Amino acid sequence: MESRVRPDNAGTTSALALDLMIRARIRPEINSARLLALKLDSLRSLLARITVLVFLTSCGPTASPPTSGQGGATAPPTLRPLQTCIQAGDMAQEVAFPSTKGEQVVGAVLGSGDVGIVLAHQVQSDLCEWVPYAERLRDMGRRVLVFDFGLDLAGDVVGAAAELRREGVAKVVLVGGSMGGTASLVAASIITPTIAGVASLSGPADFSQMDALVASKQLTVPVLYMAAEKDEERFPSDARAMYAVCPSGHKRLLILPGNDHGSELLTGNVANQARSALEMFIAQVVA
Repeated sequence: MESRVRPDNAGTTSALALDLMIRARIRPEINSARLLALKLDSLRSLLARITVLVFLTSCGPTASPPTSGQGGATAPPTLRPLQTCIQAGDMAQEVAFPSTKGEQVVGAVLGSGDVGIVLAHQVQSDLCEWVPYAERLRDMGRRVLVFDFGLDLAGDVVGAAAELRREGVAKVVLVGGSMGGTASLVAASIITPTIAGVASLSGPADFSQMDALVASKQLTVPVLYMAAEKDEERFPSDARAMYAVCPSGHKRLLILPGNDHGSELLTGNVANQARSALEMFIAQVVA
């Protein structure tokens, strides 16, 4: 069945940027006199740098940077992706797991329990997109895995589900926003043993060689298709098309008002309705 919800208030958000490709060709025309001038400028710059270097070394030996063993301050280490948005209080466990093609994927697991949720982010984003909602699900007693996509999109989701099962999860639900929704639908059609359910938030029917329309024709697990009516035209229409061909006996299509996209459906103008629908779906399929 298709559900429609009236908006709480109006607002605008950005939509998905799909496969942005910039192809620029620059062909400067440089005559021989200009080329000679450029070479002379480069030579003068090099000589100036050498002069400064000789001056500095003549003033005495340079000090070596202190190390922790010498009691001095060390340069701050480069932050790993997980350290940019996950706090110590989150009690998150860093994980690394292979995709179906052997690619190493990095992520984090929040919470515990025998129900696992994979949260797959949208394009031009990373795992930090999902951390606030992962914390919400963790507080509901779910074990949640967030990760950074590599190149094997659907395979990364398959690997994430396998990682949760290695940790003892009995039931797995896939949730993805936009590109992550497409990857989750495709992954749900090939994961064995089958998962408990899959939810796509604004997932397009096709993205980067993934065909979620074909995958939807093979899905017999519970499925939730969610999109905003005023998002870019393809997203609500794709949700309707995938819902129509899906043979699952437990499927739902939810078209919300406004133009929120992907995970923004859970934080924007229709957040209450979107979160309620998703969390009810999860509770039903893992019961």
